[in-house]
Amino acid sequence: EVIIDEINKIITINIKDSKRILIFGKGVLKDWTIEVAGNLENEISEFRQDENSLTGCLTFYELLVEDIVVNSKNNNCEDAVNFLNIEGTIEEINVRNSIFDAIDIDYSKLIINEVFVDNAGNDCLDLSFSNLQFINVKNSDCGDKSISIGEKTNVVFGQTDINNSNIGVAVKDSSIVNFIETLEIMNSNNCIVMYSKKQEFGPSSLKIKKYFCESQNEDFIQLGNNFQIGS
Repeated sequence: EVIIDEINKIITINIKDSKRILIFGKGVLKDWTIEVAGNLENEISEFRQDENSLTGCLTFYELLVEDIVVNSKNNNCEDAVNFLNIEGTIEEINVRNSIFDAIDIDYSKLIINEVFVDNAGNDCLDLSFSNLQFINVKNSDCGDKSISIGEKTNVVFGQTDINNSNIGVAVKDSSIVNFIETLEIMNSNNCIVMYSKKQEFGPSSLKIKKYFCESQNEDFIQLGNNFQIGS
């Protein structure tokens, strides 16, 4: 069920079965709010992707965006929201109750002002092959990694707050985190892990200006990776 409010520039999508939504096209998607509500009782597919190779319940593909807002809740796809080859600015992304990954960003160049994720069965924020800037990130209840950064991603974070995750921040496979302005991690098994997962990639780099960690285990930094704390 799709409702388009052209006056207030709001698209409301209610997924009542296992269908997936793809948004693509020429021009700029500007100042729109996209709201997607799934149903956790919908059947979970045994395949990561559908017949169109879509992994997201909501996928943005080859778009220019400007100051959009994305709200997602109660979705059970491999990714609740997937940005694939997207450029521009995003004002806010909110994802609640994702059975698997909450937000997946691939091959994109974006500035994102606000990210809020609550309750993801796997990763809250999964990044690959992208150039990104996040101003404010708040993730809670991430089943695996709160922030996963891999495959030559180059990224900057502002204020970053993580609560109750298996791993706070994972950096791997030739990725560069130029800096995280402030990183606060609470109630995690591991705050920081850095490693090489795929043989074709090399070491990574992570710099944090202000860092607070509350975890059960020490940070794991595989030999060859660069980890710095301080200005």
